[in-house]
Amino acid sequence: MKTTYQREGFLNRNTDGLPDKVCLIKIIAYSVFSESMYLCKWEPFDKSKYTEANMPDEGFLGTATVVLGRSAGIGFHAWKQNDSEFIWYSK
Repeated sequence: MKTTYQREGFLNRNTDGLPDKVCLIKIIAYSVFSESMYLCKWEPFDKSKYTEANMPDEGFLGTATVVLGRSAGIGFHAWKQNDSEFIWYSK
């Protein structure tokens, strides 16, 4: 149930890019049956935080980790190759 139409007050990560610094963002995440909005800590990919053994694959952009509620701690990953976890976010 991915929504590709413009969401009022939200940016499209594919056309507007993602923040280049750690910050709080709201994301709209999708499942087969619904969409949910989460307040997340956005952490853009920082190569210096990884070793050769745990380096993410090519195209990894970063992770939005839920900070509140029963979903706290769940991470939504952003990749150049797809937008399966989230497209829309607001700062």
